[in-house]
Order: sequence, then C-alpha cells, then structure tokens
Amino acid sequence: MRVADDRETAEINLGLASPETFNATQLTALIEKLVAARADMSPALGGHYRSGITKSFQCDNLLWAAGLSAGGRAVELAAFQEGLGWLVLTLSRGQASDLAACIEFAQSSGQDGASALTIKEETGSVIALPLDRTRVRK
Repeated sequence: MRVADDRETAEINLGLASPETFNATQLTALIEKLVAARADMSPALGGHYRSGITKSFQCDNLLWAAGLSAGGRAVELAAFQEGLGWLVLTLSRGQASDLAACIEFAQSSGQDGASALTIKEETGSVIALPLDRTRVRK
C-alpha cells in the first residue's frame, strides 16, 4: 500500500494485475465491508483482551466522548481511532457502574497479581469482576 503525496488517495495492491487506487471515502467503505466480512468468518476473534498481548488498535486518548444513548437507557463511550473512525461501546447502566468500579479499583490497587474485584450488590448477590472485564455472577 502507498499513500499518494497529496494524501488524497492510496494505492493498494490486492494481488490483481494492477494496483487499485482509492480515495478516502472509497477506502472507508472498503474497510467497513472488510470488518463486516471478518465478523462472519471463522475462527472468531478472541473475546478476551490482555494488555500488551492482544492485537489491538490504539485510540487517541484526547478524542473520546461519554454520554447517554439517544433513548437514555444506556451509556455510550466513544473513542476515536485515526484509521477506523469512532468506535462506540454501549453499556447498560449496570455495566457502566461495573466499569467505573473496575477503573477505580485499577487506579487504587496497584496489585499486579489481583485477579478480580468483588462487589456485593444491594440485593445481596456477589459479583466478581475479573480484570479481563468479563462479568461473572456467583
């Protein structure tokens, strides 16, 4: 792949007789189609994230937003990645509360060996929040 000097187009060799040239809009549409196709393929991508191990895309830590969804029933966290655009994570209010507790715990614990945060809900049930952000009820 080669981005043109004017940064308006990119030339991509897809293994065809000659390279294809895409403008930004065309390339964005191609990326969207590739992402949709990959989501339907096997093997599925791993469902667990491990910092420093899992292949990931870094977002700009200055370009993010948080707020209620259009219907007000969920919290949306959005982060901007230069090549992919806006990535949005929609969380129920309970999931948002769990995320806030995990962030607070991670900032205050300093324990690299900790495997989970345990929270006792008002209902009496106990929730273990593993550091891989998977929610497990006990």
